[in-house]
Amino acid sequence: MKKAAAMILAAIMACICLVSCGGGDYAGKWELYEMSSGGMTFKDSVFGVPVAIMFQFEFKDDGTGTIVQNDDEEKEQNTLTWKEKGDGISVTMNGEDVQFNKDGEYLVAEYKEDGKEISMKLVKVDEFTKYDPSTNPFASSDE
Repeated sequence: MKKAAAMILAAIMACICLVSCGGGDYAGKWELYEMSSGGMTFKDSVFGVPVAIMFQFEFKDDGTGTIVQNDDEEKEQNTLTWKEKGDGISVTMNGEDVQFNKDGEYLVAEYKEDGKEISMKLVKVDEFTKYDPSTNPFASSDE
């Protein structure tokens, strides 16, 4: 009986060790859920474009990742590094550090850029939101 209890305890400890390594809650795909800047809050969509496609992060287990920033002109992908820090993660992109704190199911960052207060709220997703610009009623006809 003691041998069985010891084996069960060892199995539980091994599972805890595996879960605590490799990114935990943060590894995976995250996309923009809501963004505030200049007194305006963007959620769901802006002129028919889903807010979710504006920033899409993928945090890999090894502390690296990518960010895809979709804007009017092009889709730009950059590499990043990240590590757990405090109650969230510190993300380094282009030499800049941004702290994302866990808030329920979201990762939230608040920072200043060009003198403006910016707040980004990310949500974890299984797959990134896809968007076909040709379906946008506000798209210009010369695209």
